Amino acid sequence: MERAKDLIAFILITAIFSFSFVPDVRSQSVTELGDAFNNFSNASAYLLPAFVFGMTLVEKDKPGTVQFVESAGMAMGITFTLKYSLDTTRPNGEPHSFPSGHATITVVSAEFLYKRYGWKYGLPAYFVAAYVGYDRVRTNVHYPIDVLGGATIAFISAYTIAKPYKDWTVQPVTEKNELGVKVSRRF
Repeated sequence: MERAKDLIAFILITAIFSFSFVPDVRSQSVTELGDAFNNFSNASAYLLPAFVFGMTLVEKDKPGTVQFVESAGMAMGITFTLKYSLDTTRPNGEPHSFPSGHATITVVSAEFLYKRYGWKYGLPAYFVAAYVGYDRVRTNVHYPIDVLGGATIAFISAYTIAKPYKDWTVQPVTEKNELGVKVSRRF
């Protein structure tokens, strides 16, 4: 099963980079390269949650599938309710700036992967989510507060709903002036 997850991760990463860099980047202008990175950002908003959903299916993790759908649904529901309830304008003049939907869906995916399957899957997903947030600001589609708002909604949603998968979990533990590590396994 570990090999299947690694294969899915490899396919996802390959697909994202293939989608983003199909043309030869050495022959592109700075503007064209910026567009390629923006394509990566936009593709990630679809491919990262698709990867998470696919991973729950490969693992035959029905509770995980339900938890991901619940956490993503809650996060996106809150995001779109705020987006269409508040009268906010994007830096490019378009409406519905706060919060960022791209930031919401990528961070909810990353936090779900981290909490459910561990840092091995969560950390790379968080790098993708961070880049998406950065790119939304870089391309003047969102303000930093929009990205932070979407990320906060997403993190709280996934953190409260997702539970660790039956696997080893290593968590830092802090009490008063002590620091430790908690190791547990779910069966």
